[in-house]
Order: sequence, then C-alpha cells, then structure tokens
Amino acid sequence: MSDLDRIPSWAPVLVGLLAFAVHDWTLQPWTLDDAYITFRYADNLVAGHGIVFNPGERVEGYTNFLWLLLLAVGRSLGLAPELFSKVLGALLDVASLTMIGFAHRLVPGLSRRTAMLAALLLGTCGVFSKWSMSGME
Repeated sequence: MSDLDRIPSWAPVLVGLLAFAVHDWTLQPWTLDDAYITFRYADNLVAGHGIVFNPGERVEGYTNFLWLLLLAVGRSLGLAPELFSKVLGALLDVASLTMIGFAHRLVPGLSRRTAMLAALLLGTCGVFSKWSMSGME
C-alpha cells in the first residue's frame, strides 16, 4: 500500500474546496459587468415582458439560456440576482469538484490518483473560482 492509498478520496476535494473558498472570499464583492445583461433579461422575464432586454424590443443579447432561466427562478422567489448567481455558481462548483474528486468511481479505467489530483488542481485554480463567483454561468 502506497502513501497515496492512505489518503481518503475526500481529502483533496476538501483542500480544493478550502482553496476555492479562500480565493472567492478575497474576490468579493466582485461581479462581472456582463452578468447584469442576463440579470436584466431575467428581471423582464419574471415581470412578464418575455426574454427581452427592454420591453417591446425583441433582441437576443444573452448567451446563456439555461443560466437565464435559473436566475429567473431566483428572481421569481424574490432573490437578488447578484447574490443568487454567486450562491448558485458556488454550489455548482462544489458539485463539480466533488464529482471530479470521486470520478474514479464513475469512469472505468480512471485511477483514484488521477481523480484526486484533478480535484486538487481544479480547486486551487484561481480562474475556476474567480469565474464561478462572477455572476456568469
């Protein structure tokens, strides 16, 4: 049994999540300005104007239909899109890190070592955590 086999599979996921949380904490309250485009479309959808930037003008200016619908659900529940998009982004990133950390159980032929390393590298990647909390998809 190697030293790596003694490390629980969740340990690199936890380290990645901690690095992710620390990095996100240092970035807040940053929101990418392009996210406000989607916020506006979601607001108009919830207000009954349809998926438009300005009521009465049919221009498709969003690039993320599913994200727009998810944000519209949050708006219909009365949640602020700035906060809801970041919470949703963080939850989806935690799910991604967890799936990657345990991918060796899901993907035939993928080694435990590779899955653990991938989770660790992804969680400590500044670009990954930065964009998850940008308000964008």
